[in-house]
Amino acid sequence: MTIYKDTTGVDLREWVEEAEYKGWSKKGVRVPYKDLAATVKFLRQMKVLVAKP
Repeated sequence: MTIYKDTTGVDLREWVEEAEYKGWSKKGVRVPYKDLAATVKFLRQMKVLVAKP
């Protein structure tokens, strides 16, 4: 959970470990907290469609 521009959200970021930098990259997505339930519902629906039998 992070606060960015006065809005709360969940950041999903890539972790990088290189010689010059170690930490979270800019690559990723941010889901606003108000949209979190709808996003989780959507991802669960997608899981059924892409899961291998």
